[in-house]
Amino acid sequence: MEILISVLSTLANILVAGVVLYTSTKFLGCSIPYVYALPAYQAFGLAFCLVSVYNVVLYPMLLDPLRVFPRVVAPDIRVLLPVTDAPRGESALRWVKQHPSADAIRISTPVGSVLTAVSPRALRDALATNQNDYEKPLSGRNFLARTLGWGLILSEGATHDRQRKHLTSSFRIQNIRGLHELMLSKTRIMMQEMEKQCTLTGKCEMNSWGSKVTLDIIGNSLMYKDFDALRTEHQPVNEAFEELTAVSPDTTIHYLLSFVLPGFILSRLPTATNRLVDRNSQVIINACAEGLDAAIADNKVVQGHGSKQQRGSEILQSILSDSQTTRTEIIDQMRTFLGAGHETTATSIAWATHILTLPDYQHYQTRLRAELDATGFHTAISDPQVLEKLPWLNAICEETLRLYPPVTTTGRIAIRDTTIAGARVPKGTLVVLFPWAVNRNPRYWGGLDSERFVPERWLDTRPDGSVRLNKHGGAESNFCELTFLHGNRGCIGRDFSKAELRVILASFFGQFEVARLPGDDLVAEPVGSLTIKPKGGLFVKLRRVRDG
Repeated sequence: MEILISVLSTLANILVAGVVLYTSTKFLGCSIPYVYALPAYQAFGLAFCLVSVYNVVLYPMLLDPLRVFPRVVAPDIRVLLPVTDAPRGESALRWVKQHPSADAIRISTPVGSVLTAVSPRALRDALATNQNDYEKPLSGRNFLARTLGWGLILSEGATHDRQRKHLTSSFRIQNIRGLHELMLSKTRIMMQEMEKQCTLTGKCEMNSWGSKVTLDIIGNSLMYKDFDALRTEHQPVNEAFEELTAVSPDTTIHYLLSFVLPGFILSRLPTATNRLVDRNSQVIINACAEGLDAAIADNKVVQGHGSKQQRGSEILQSILSDSQTTRTEIIDQMRTFLGAGHETTATSIAWATHILTLPDYQHYQTRLRAELDATGFHTAISDPQVLEKLPWLNAICEETLRLYPPVTTTGRIAIRDTTIAGARVPKGTLVVLFPWAVNRNPRYWGGLDSERFVPERWLDTRPDGSVRLNKHGGAESNFCELTFLHGNRGCIGRDFSKAELRVILASFFGQFEVARLPGDDLVAEPVGSLTIKPKGGLFVKLRRVRDG
């Protein structure tokens, strides 16, 4: 819709200018020598040229309040979209390198200009200091809502504040630690099934197993429902998410149309993408509704009357403790956590495996196992507080999340006049954020090493030679990393996701030596519409080095 409004505004300006030129020259041509009336086609052609010069030259160079920021030209609008430009944000990273001292960069496209914040100062303004001056663009929210529902991620204003207030307590570290045994038991099942597959076929694929284990964890954590995706060959909810997050030319076209057409029109077009989205979304909605009904029937939860004595999911308890929510809103919230809560960590599992099986980084597997051995393997993986303190395990997790943020593009639109890095940002300005580019910015992440896997950046060496984890990775500010965003729109499940990743990587690499298949070119192209995973899958072979 934002692009549609911009296009309509431009057409209106051309129409007005054309009418003025046509009528004025016709009037003046009757009374002033050597002034001739313009035919309508010439008047509107000249109006088009004048409006174009104003939009492309005069306004950006002389009048735009954002002209204090450097300008780059993106000849293709697709470099801004979360379904193209693989790896997403790669173009933005190139612009960041071209303008290393910039706080923000103006991006000129065929349909107008947008702003991307790149420095900690600018990102702090956009995501924290002036966070209430922005909303997520409606077009992108309409597109994602059909998969995730209108839950916490896509809600805005007072609705978002109310939802977040009720949900925050569910993600306290004590509650997350309480889910450790569930995470560990599901990881053990995953490893058993992967080992069986490797014995039969000589390989296993990490994208699919990562999605299955995280779906089983979030299902039990959220909705009292064990999808048993790890032991089910065709699990409907897992397959629904796989189809919804896959990228195709049709998906890209559909996303582009979401900027031009209202959601209620776009969703009714007789397209293959709409049929795919409707079919798979209904599968997820039905699963959430069944889980909700089962929980209520079993007296585990009572809407609007949650209590500490009730058993079951803290997340679902928190959703239901909000007496203002309707059944539809509850199911939407469940869809949000079901989708975002398993696909993001599944992505990180795949990328960590990709990195640790590359020749330059395989030695980190050995280092991780040595750390677990020094602590006592079974002691380490059975105690979440021990895992939280293991330096090398956490450094590997942090560096994976920095290099491969699951969501690599997000947008904000100014709902009132505001500021970024001291410059006025007019109402209606679209601000696109690229975690991929910010997380790899050489200015903040070690110059030439900014795009290399260097877990050591997250470790400090003590005088006795031992290492301890730091929280900054050597960067000057936590706003130098956008993996989980910041402010009131920061990821509420950040600690949950990190806990999952620690348990799975410690258990998996603690018991197996993992390697790529012979002939693998070791290239993994990031693709995906909701999150990014290695294109075509990531196939590995396993060799057991320890009994679980």
